[in-house]
Amino acid sequence: MVEGWGNCGAMSSLEKLLAKMRRSPKNIRLSEVKQVVKAFGFNHRAGGKHPNVYTREGYRGSLNFQERNGHVPAYQVRQLLGAIDEIQDPTE
Repeated sequence: MVEGWGNCGAMSSLEKLLAKMRRSPKNIRLSEVKQVVKAFGFNHRAGGKHPNVYTREGYRGSLNFQERNGHVPAYQVRQLLGAIDEIQDPTE
């Protein structure tokens, strides 16, 4: 269950999207990635030659997403999932 999204018994669309990403990080659309980064409080950092860079207070890095035929490379989806796991880690 995604922290802070309640427990209504059914999976939210965000939870379904995260499950899809974890199952297979290939063929994930940039629009889906943007939905997830927004939900987890990442902010778009505009400017420069990298238009899809996101940062978040409390996260010690940035996430850069390249769009290839409407999709994000699998390794970048895995980086996003790792960042989500890191910011949700209760031991932090």
